[in-house]
Amino acid sequence: MDSASRTVKLVQGSTCFLPTPPFQASQHYAQLHGYDLTVPSGVGIGNVLAFTRLVDDYSHAIGRRLRLLTGPIHPAIGVVEDEEPYPAWTNNPHVKEIGNADEIDPAIMKAANAEMDNCCQYSHVIENICSEYGLRPRFLRASIHLSPQEMAWALDALEKYPRPVIALHPYSTSAPREGHPWHRARWLQLVEHLSERGTVLEIHKHGSDDRRLPTVRIPTTLRQMFALIWASDVFVGLDSSPSHVATAFSKPAVVLWEPLQKLHAEEGFQAGFAPAVLMRWGYPQNRNLFLLGERGNEVIDQVLDFVDSTLSSLRIKVKRRSAPIAHHDGTP
Repeated sequence: MDSASRTVKLVQGSTCFLPTPPFQASQHYAQLHGYDLTVPSGVGIGNVLAFTRLVDDYSHAIGRRLRLLTGPIHPAIGVVEDEEPYPAWTNNPHVKEIGNADEIDPAIMKAANAEMDNCCQYSHVIENICSEYGLRPRFLRASIHLSPQEMAWALDALEKYPRPVIALHPYSTSAPREGHPWHRARWLQLVEHLSERGTVLEIHKHGSDDRRLPTVRIPTTLRQMFALIWASDVFVGLDSSPSHVATAFSKPAVVLWEPLQKLHAEEGFQAGFAPAVLMRWGYPQNRNLFLLGERGNEVIDQVLDFVDSTLSSLRIKVKRRSAPIAHHDGTP
């Protein structure tokens, strides 16, 4: 089948959303400039993390380290002055070289970011991406490589806090809005219960995320945030970049989904995305809960059951306290 016939079949078969085959521009620019893969810089770290499994498994498949073409991340919020330009790829042994696509040609990342979802949507996003390169992912999770120094920093940062450490991330682009019980009220209830079990470490973005919860908040770079989640015992949060990070480290995780906000976000991006959003972006190894139709504290109860059973299976003793130990405003 020639390329023109393949394009028609792809479009008519609704396996992609652009009038071009999946990753056509990405592959073109990689070949043009002498790189193995072009990967998007995305609008958020979660989109970039979805491509990390492709890089690791592609490197294994061809038997050598890769020359990667991508751009520095440019999230609108959350970064600090000393943020690394390529936090998803730092310390990755499969990456030999990174070419700054923005310096080579600004059109590269514009095209790569535009087509990062232009592939079969019938499986998890990691499976969708890898399949277009003839690969089946070895693991259904992102790939993040921490250095010994980064891991040591995280353990030292948490040393003074009682175990277990429960990483909490009550934020997301599709988070419940004001007026919804899970905007703040339910999180306050949940934090109260979790604080009886251990230290609640709140993962947050600089300059935007603050529900004024009685939690431990430690200002970090993105790489330091990765390391703190790695050093925690369990993760609880909305579907977001930190949930990808927790899953990358095989951390036991409860992920909450607000389906109505997700509907608006997904359909606004591409018609037809919303119905299969959990299949595409959720991980089956996590405990995924929908915030829909709740009549009381059902979700809180399920989160607590998961946390308790996880800690029990890990043989982590929970030292209950009468009141939570709370630190806020960046004071560790």
